[in-house]
Amino acid sequence: MITFDTLRLQEALQQAATTLAHSRPPAAPWPGQLPSSPMAVAAATSALFLADTEWKSAEDTLRRLGHQGLEWLAHHVNGDGGWGDTPRSFSNLGATALAWAAFGLAPPQNHLFAGTIQAAERWICQKAGNTAPAILVPMIRNHFRGDLALAAGVLMTCALAGRLGSDIRAWRHVPALPFERGAVPPEWWSTARLPGASWAMSLLLAAGQARHHNLADGCFATRLARECFRASTLRRIEALQAEDGSFQASPWLTALTTIGLLAAGYGRHPVTEKGIRYLVAQARPDGSWPIVANHEVWLTAQAVQVSTAPALGAHRLPALNELNILRRWLLARQQREDAEGLRQPTAGWPATSHPGAAPDTLSTAESLLALRALGDPGPEVIQAVLSGVNWLLAAQNRDGGLPPFRRGWRQPAREHSGAEETALALRAWLAWLHVLPPDQQHRVQSSIHHAIHFLMEEQRQDGAWFSRHFGNQYAHQEENLTLGTAGVLLALPELVARSYFELVEPLNSGVLWLVKNQNSDGSWGGGHGGPPSVEETSLAVEALAEALLQPGPLLLETREQVRNAAAWGANWLVRQVEGGKWTIPAPLGLQWGQFWYYDDLWPALGVTRALAKMARLV
Repeated sequence: MITFDTLRLQEALQQAATTLAHSRPPAAPWPGQLPSSPMAVAAATSALFLADTEWKSAEDTLRRLGHQGLEWLAHHVNGDGGWGDTPRSFSNLGATALAWAAFGLAPPQNHLFAGTIQAAERWICQKAGNTAPAILVPMIRNHFRGDLALAAGVLMTCALAGRLGSDIRAWRHVPALPFERGAVPPEWWSTARLPGASWAMSLLLAAGQARHHNLADGCFATRLARECFRASTLRRIEALQAEDGSFQASPWLTALTTIGLLAAGYGRHPVTEKGIRYLVAQARPDGSWPIVANHEVWLTAQAVQVSTAPALGAHRLPALNELNILRRWLLARQQREDAEGLRQPTAGWPATSHPGAAPDTLSTAESLLALRALGDPGPEVIQAVLSGVNWLLAAQNRDGGLPPFRRGWRQPAREHSGAEETALALRAWLAWLHVLPPDQQHRVQSSIHHAIHFLMEEQRQDGAWFSRHFGNQYAHQEENLTLGTAGVLLALPELVARSYFELVEPLNSGVLWLVKNQNSDGSWGGGHGGPPSVEETSLAVEALAEALLQPGPLLLETREQVRNAAAWGANWLVRQVEGGKWTIPAPLGLQWGQFWYYDDLWPALGVTRALAKMARLV
């Protein structure tokens, strides 16, 4: 049997908890820190240069910020000459092509970056075979997995920079998006067969208008119809814009949408001007931008659950006034929505408190769990819980699973349920089932049965679950089976304890998959034998510890293997904390299922959760 030193474990736990506590400003949430994104920097820099040219401003603010962005890109280029979604990500065609276009839009005197541009062109030639549009354009479209709106945003910027040709014919390579369909009410988008993600609707409309304005496509009737819909779809973009000028609280999405508006002839429209002001306000001191503003709601909800864990010790539990501050802050972040098919009000939580962000499943479920951990469910909390539970009910897909956002988050005509999101929603429903009125309890219990069926159908034959929210650059097809499997396993022991015995076999299969895919040093990566990370090892240890805290469903031989694997993983985490290099996050997140990211808070959050759960076993 593998054992661990309980004293060393407690010391590592206290160090991780201290790091987590110090990352929170006084009387405020946990903001976290997302990395600067080459994709966002390239898009924002391009928008600033285009706006400066359009406005012919005497001030140098836009030019200065644009030049700082180019300097940041030059200093953060990968060794192979390309760029990834983060400074720690592998180079990819989408980020590199967008950065290549940004340098092409710079004023002529920016010849200092000639070496960087040449290196980028060499990388593109190695990846695509050539920089000729006939070869490069299909590769960029394939990179975005068939999402024409995202591909159009990059190709539109390349066309404006002269990377696809020096005349108007360059716009032939930009997809002619059916932007006129966006004029229909949002509730009809699911049937409008729009060729892009619903969260990127502003980009679809702006890029579609830009293509039509520069090179109209189709027969005379089609061109005339699209011309007639320009004003109404511009109003739709205006309605999608948040009060701070952003779209989805994302500098990257805001920049590309603004580029589309500038290219469509709306250089002096208020939406364009607000978008540029937002980019100027969001620029970091080093001249960079993140892909989205932050994930402070999602992170704070998780940190609240960790900080109120008894295993940290009474001296670390937040004071009563701190609990009240966090409770009020979470309640204030809830957003109300009108859900189809439900008579009750629905309200979910977005990942960030910035205006314009849409509620999502992970943040809503984590916030419900955080409110449960904070205790004292007064009338205001109960009302928020009822609305949050309804939001999750409305989000559930017909297959029983829950998507990362509301139904139709990727492409409105398709459902993309996620195992992690479904498992987390199950935990949230179970946490508040006892306070729900009878009719809502019945709905939740019915949804639980559907969700369980989905999880059983989604489990692979080897016992693992696939993650839609996380990936791993080193794993096969960049899938992260470790985080997907561990995320689901956190929900199964309690479900089995509540007599959902059909989950006994999936639970045993899942924990055995984690045991079999543990590295020889006790750590976990994204799959078998992959490079380890603190985040993946932490969640795997937490999931195994959760199974051991309710060991009834585990077979006897499985129980011993799980105990050894959990102790082995905890030992690895303790060694990382003692070694002092454990706070560097890994790029495992997938923003909108597309773009890699990480957060500086992840290691402290994961290690504290895992070791606190292990401390309960001692």
